[in-house]
Amino acid sequence: MESERRNAALKKYGGLLFLGLAYFAFIKLTGLSIPCPFHYLTGFLCPGCGITELFLSLFCGDVEGAFRANQMLFVLGPFILALILRDEIGWIRTGKRPELPSWVWKFFLAAFALFTLWRNFPLSK
Repeated sequence: MESERRNAALKKYGGLLFLGLAYFAFIKLTGLSIPCPFHYLTGFLCPGCGITELFLSLFCGDVEGAFRANQMLFVLGPFILALILRDEIGWIRTGKRPELPSWVWKFFLAAFALFTLWRNFPLSK
């Protein structure tokens, strides 16, 4: 059972990696990327605006550019990835996903909400 769960996780993340690399190649070849519908409709940046630029910058080794693209995801991204990894390893080993305390998700929600306000309504303009 454990090997089946490991293979399922490898397929899932291998597929995501493939899609990410294909999207990277598409952007580099065409200069086109998926627009943000929230930004298009409101003119405001959503918490995820800049994710594509963040990953493109990281892929090219531009850490400063990645930080400028989306500061919150740049800082919290490694923690989110660690939580996903913890969850996947727990599922592979036991077949059950470990529960996170509700405060963790509340923290992320509050952090991204405050970040959205900060990036759209800076105190000094």
